[in-house]
Amino acid sequence: MTRRRAGQAIVEVLILTPVLVALVVAFAVVVGRVAATARLESAAQLALAADAAGEPVNAALRGRAKTVVIEPQRLIITVVAPLGDLTTSVPRLIR
Repeated sequence: MTRRRAGQAIVEVLILTPVLVALVVAFAVVVGRVAATARLESAAQLALAADAAGEPVNAALRGRAKTVVIEPQRLIITVVAPLGDLTTSVPRLIR
């Protein structure tokens, strides 16, 4: 009987291992996306503040954003995230 239970335990571990790995990978992706969202919001705040102060927006972001596009009415900011980049647009403050 003990040998059968040991074999059953090995089979259970082999079956559950891919499920556990998939859960860990999904958790890592979600954490990465949440962190990227926080970076995106921070970059948007810094870009908006720099633009309102008349400073160069690209210099204010220094490595926080992948790309910054400055249009007459808005700023478009993109950051790197797992499973694709995140993008937001912020309306510019007109002086």
